[in-house]
Amino acid sequence: MTKQVTSYRLSLLTLNQINTLSEHTGQSKANVIQTAIDRMYREEIKDMSTYYITNAMLGDQATADDARRLVALLAQRGYDVAYGNPRRDQRDEEIRQADWNDCLDILSREKYGKPAE
Repeated sequence: MTKQVTSYRLSLLTLNQINTLSEHTGQSKANVIQTAIDRMYREEIKDMSTYYITNAMLGDQATADDARRLVALLAQRGYDVAYGNPRRDQRDEEIRQADWNDCLDILSREKYGKPAE
């Protein structure tokens, strides 16, 4: 397999870490970097694919229980959602506006006995 040659500027600390790992594992420096990126990617992809909901997204009066209920309602509609995570607290186009509004209406009826406005 042909590999592309790429150049990055790294701190002295990072270069020393790469050298140490390369010596310790007996792998090339490139393979050490490739392994580190692969491990980080596999860990981070979990957060990249899940849509996170916080109570702040629902307004000033919303509670954590409200946000958790909205997560449950959206999950019933097939969305990969979870409560919390400050790195992704903005609603985007991953959730259809109609589904978002329907779930807010359900939450509002459950909490206040009337539709959301």
